Amino acid sequence: MTHGPAQTSTSAEPRPSPTPTPLPAAILARVALAVAAGWADLPPNAIAAPGRAASRIARARHLAFYLAHVTFGLSQHEVARRFARHRASIAYGCGRIEEAREEGAFDRAVDLLEAEARRAADNVLRL
Repeated sequence: MTHGPAQTSTSAEPRPSPTPTPLPAAILARVALAVAAGWADLPPNAIAAPGRAASRIARARHLAFYLAHVTFGLSQHEVARRFARHRASIAYGCGRIEEAREEGAFDRAVDLLEAEARRAADNVLRL
């Protein structure tokens, strides 16, 4: 299984391509972190903290990796750099989210979160 922007969805609708944006990777990673933090009702610093975390925090962290990589098209290497993690951790986290998307309700939730992340990035461009 691959875990990147070209992967197809299990839902009937195809997933949109990564958002082409002139925003720097650092800002896109922070947008992904903020969206994941909002979804999990956690402070962003809890998700970004170094080391292992409780499952709720880890799930939000994986979602942030996924949004940065899949929604914004950042390479796993770049996501690893922005989140101060090893690239293998990014691949693992993206894989966990992709596997969880097999469940319809979570897949729909991630679709909405991807749209929210794209809107947030668009709003940053308007500043």
